[in-house]
Order: sequence, then C-alpha cells, then structure tokens
Amino acid sequence: MLNLTVHKAYFLGHKDEVYFICATNHSDSDLEVTHLWVGDDQRVHILTRPLPKRLRPQETFETFLAVQDVPLHENENPFSLVRARLSTGEIVVSRENTEVPTQGFVSFGTATEQECSVGCLWGERTWNIVYNYEFDDLWESDSPPCPHCHSRRVETTHRVDDETGEAWDVYDVYWTCPAIVVAYNEGGFSSTGVCLSCILEAITHNNAIQTISLSKEDN
Repeated sequence: MLNLTVHKAYFLGHKDEVYFICATNHSDSDLEVTHLWVGDDQRVHILTRPLPKRLRPQETFETFLAVQDVPLHENENPFSLVRARLSTGEIVVSRENTEVPTQGFVSFGTATEQECSVGCLWGERTWNIVYNYEFDDLWESDSPPCPHCHSRRVETTHRVDDETGEAWDVYDVYWTCPAIVVAYNEGGFSSTGVCLSCILEAITHNNAIQTISLSKEDN
C-alpha cells in the first residue's frame, strides 16, 4: 500500500508557497513509483525529482511543486488531486496531510552524478546530469536562479589584509537544484549548467505553442 499525502508549506527564506508531496511505502515489499502528476487529466506532471523511485517497506519519498504551477478548476481540492502511478499500473490518489510538523527538512539525498554518452551530437564529449547539486550563485541573489532551486544558504568568510590589517566579510550564496544538465566545452575546462526541469518545461511549452499554431493553420 502506498500512502500519498500533500501539504502546503514554504522553504525558509521564501514567500512563495509550495505543495509538498510525500509517498510512503506501507506494504511489506518494495514499491516503485514511476510517475507523479496533478489531476485525472494529467494537467501537470511533477518532475522536480527523478523518477522512477523504488521504495523499500516504510521508506518515504518526498517532492514538491510550486502552488502557482497548479491550475485549479472551480471548487477543486488541491490536496486530493495528486496521482502516483506504480510499476504495477496501479494509480494512487492523494489525501491532505493534516499532521505535518510546523518545521522540518526535505530529504533530497546526497548529490549524485550520472555520466551520459547517448545524445552528444558534436564535440565528442560526454555530458552529465547532476542531482541535488549545491552550487555557488555568482550573482548572490535573494531569489532562486530558477523556480526549481531551493535551500538558499549563505556562507560567510572573514578575511584580513596581512599588510593593512583591514578586515572584511565575504558572502557566498549557495542554492540547490534537483537536477542540472552539465555541458562541457570542447576542451573540458569550463561548463554550462541548465536546470533539467526548466528544459522539460520549455519543451512542453514550445510543443503547446506548435500545437496551437498547427490548429490555427488547419482552421
């Protein structure tokens, strides 16, 4: 039995509310969650964390989705809208978690890296997907670099000039992204990192625009 719950909260330091989706395996054997989405019509797929996810008995998996990204129809209860598909084909319906503590942590696991070779079209370089990666924000912004980044952390370093004795603090701002696609230059000395969820959303958005455009041309 998979217990699927939803509650609304926010990350400390952020104003925007988030739906947290928690899946717990209450059976005596492993369960594998293959898909998560909102609504019977699959209006929004939840791609914040990689799936499929195999859960051992009593193991919990948690992910999240910004409230503003969930379009609601009239009189809909958002806490009962999330659907989880298991590898068996069973669909599990969510319920509201009314007993969640006032504060806590979301378990994202340690940062992992997956090297990929298929799909590299030129440059003869492999590319990587890095999960749950904390990176240094060069702009030191108060808001996340993209909507999927979370867990803003500020690290302060106290420095002193050996010659003048002048002291100052250096602030480094860090964010964590659930999944980053890292593409290297031909020499391999520098790279560009792009949020994987942003890439998928851009593909979905562009496909929707193309579909609308084709529909208009057909008419």
